[in-house]
This record gives sequence, structure tokens and C-alpha cells, in this order.
Amino acid sequence: MSKIVINKKKCGFTLIEVVVSIIIVAILGSFMVSLMETGLNQSMKPA
Repeated sequence: MSKIVINKKKCGFTLIEVVVSIIIVAILGSFMVSLMETGLNQSMKPA
């Protein structure tokens, strides 16, 4: 009898990868919002 070995490939993302991705997007989003707020405030000031 020969043994049949089936290699299962990883399918999808792990929970840790998803959580880390969400954290990185949240940090980048907060930087972008703060930069846009600064630019908006500077554009409202009279020259």
C-alpha cells in the first residue's frame, strides 16, 4: 500500500494578517486626516 500525501495550500488570510492590515490602514488614515485638516486650516487663513 502506498500512502497518498495531499499538500493543502493556504487559502485566504489569517486573523493576524487581517488585524495588522486594519491597524496599518487606520494609522495611515489618521495621518491623512490630520494633514488634510492642517492644509484646510492654512487655506482659510488670510494671506
